[in-house]
This record gives sequence, structure tokens and C-alpha cells, in this order.
Amino acid sequence: SYKAQQQEATAAAAAAAAAVDGANGARSRSMSAASVSSLSSLDGGSAASSLNNTPAQSPAVNGGIAASQVTSLVLNDIQNKNSDNINGHSTSSSSSTSSPPQHQKHAQRTKQHQQQPLSVLQAIQFAQHQPVEFQIDETFVVTGVGLVVSGNVFKGVLHTNQKALLGPFSDGSFRKVLIRSIQCKRVPVESAVAGTSCAVALKSLNRKQLLRRAQIRRGMVCVDEACHPRSTRRFEAEVLVLHHPTTIKHSYQSVVHCGNVRQTASLVDMDQECLRTGNKARVQFRFVVRPEYIHVGQKLIFREGSAKGVGRVTKVLYDGEQDNESDDALSQREKQRRIESMRHRNSQRKHAKKPADRSNGKDNSHSNTTGTNNHSSKQ
Repeated sequence: SYKAQQQEATAAAAAAAAAVDGANGARSRSMSAASVSSLSSLDGGSAASSLNNTPAQSPAVNGGIAASQVTSLVLNDIQNKNSDNINGHSTSSSSSTSSPPQHQKHAQRTKQHQQQPLSVLQAIQFAQHQPVEFQIDETFVVTGVGLVVSGNVFKGVLHTNQKALLGPFSDGSFRKVLIRSIQCKRVPVESAVAGTSCAVALKSLNRKQLLRRAQIRRGMVCVDEACHPRSTRRFEAEVLVLHHPTTIKHSYQSVVHCGNVRQTASLVDMDQECLRTGNKARVQFRFVVRPEYIHVGQKLIFREGSAKGVGRVTKVLYDGEQDNESDDALSQREKQRRIESMRHRNSQRKHAKKPADRSNGKDNSHSNTTGTNNHSSKQ
């Protein structure tokens, strides 16, 4: 439609130009007969004798002027429409992009994107200013180097020729070690910051206590001496049971995953009688095999078969507190439950022994009578 309008406008402009030329020739009285005929055809058959300056000349001139005005108006209208369309599109696009709500949303998104890396950098800087904590995942023995452990730097900055404490061992103790060298992606480095994975060569500072690969396991840590680390067997946590086919009760055992710690733990106390899927509770776990190094705020996952649950460590009960409380620190409900279970087992054993005793008594009496009869017959 736009091309058709443009062609019509060009045709009208050509006709107007011809009409204006014809009018000027009539005024100068030098127009030929052919121009007169064309002028008469354009002017709609106005006066054929326009050579003389007669009143019939004015319609031709006026017609040419009117035609030129019409063509200019048509061209102006088309240009105005096109400009309106372009301006309308631009205004609509600008209004759509510069509308206050969308503009505010875009600004908020850009702020969020700008703040996200800043928060990560702040977290890394905060972790770097804390005492060093290196979590061990694997162990190696390299010829010419000795014992090498690999893992992640959880907090702080790890430096070469730095003294640290390694543990907890099977007895819950920590030993002083020296960090001889550090490698990140098989490249020797002088230090490793929080969040990096690296391999560390260790050396014991006590000549009487040599480090062996069999003594190092996953879940041990290498921490700064300023931390004064302590191992523990018990801790309290707030847990959420994601799924369990039946119920969770006292003495329930599951595998606890807390950081790099993987060990079976027993549920020794909780604030409810039983837990089912979707329940929340405050419970107390006890590691079955050996003590571990954990701290408040760590997240944990416990699982056993198809049962799964999550939680967070809220309190750590250290060895000194456990020794003072010992096993008698269990709740009164747990003690009563154990006593009742022992009584029930004893009663079942007694009922199971009674029929056997009766049968044995009959056999003994029968054997006694047969023995007396045989003795009398011999006599």
C-alpha cells in the first residue's frame, strides 16, 4: 500500500509540473498547439484557444496550481503518515522500555547481579581472616617426599613451613605437624586461600610419633594452634526427617554426613517419643566408632537405607562434659524403657524354660522307677 501511494504521488507530481509549465507557456504566448492540447486534456477540456489573454486562461492556470497543491498535500500526508508510524513505533518502544515498573525491575536486577559477586568476595575475605582449617579427603605416599594429604581449605590461608595440629586420631588427640610444601593442580605454591583444593606434604614435629598413612583417614582436619581444637563424640542438632518408612525412636542408628565426616551415629536422646516423615525435633547423636572434629553451625545429613534427613549442629558436647555425665546422662525415659525391656525379656525366658523343666522332671522320675525295678530284679 505504501508503494502504491508513493507511485500515485509521483504521477500527480508529474502532472502538476506539466500543468505549471503549460500555464507559464500560455502567459508567454509561445506555447505550441501540442502543448495547448495537452494542457486542455489536463485541465479537463477548458478553453482550447488559450493563446490570447482571455478569461479562459485562468482556469488552466488555476487548475495547474490546484494540481500542484494537491500533489504537495498528498506527499505531505504520506510523509506525515510515515513519520507518525515511525514516531508511534519509537514512542511505543520507548514507553515500553521506559515504563516505571519495568525500568525499576531492570534496575533491581542489575543491582542484584552487581551485589552477588560482592557478597561472594566478602565471604571469601571473611573466611581468609579466620584461623586456618584444612579438611582432609585422601592420603598418598610419594617417594622422596613422604606422607601427602589432599583436601580443601575450609577457612583461613595455608602457608608453607607453617605449624599446625593434625587430628583427631582414634584416641581423640591432635599432633603437631609441619607443612613442608603445597601444590595446587600439580603446581608448587607458597600459600592456599580458603575455597581452594590442594595437596599438602606433612611432617611430624615429634620424632617419637611418626606419621603413617594407616593413621590418617578422611574426616581429619589440619587446624591452626590458636583454635585449640577438641574432639567430641556427642552433639545436639535440629533435624528434619525428609523420609522414613516407619518411625524413628531411641537408639536409632544412621550414617551422619557432616562436612567431610562420614560415620555411623546413634540417636541417644530427643525431645519427642518418635519421629516420622516431616517431623522436626531437637536430637542428640553419639558417634559409634571414634570422636570427630565438628563445630556449631555445620549442616548435616543422616541416612539409613531409604530414610533421609537433614539438620544443623546447635551444640557440641565435649569429652570432659561427657565424662562427668557418662552413660547415666541419658534421659529418664530411656532408662525406664531399658528396664522394662529387660523385665520383658526375663519373663519370656522364664516362660520358655517351664515346659522343658516339666518334661525333664517326668523323664527323671521314669528313669528312677526303672532303676529301682532293675535293682530289685537283680536282687
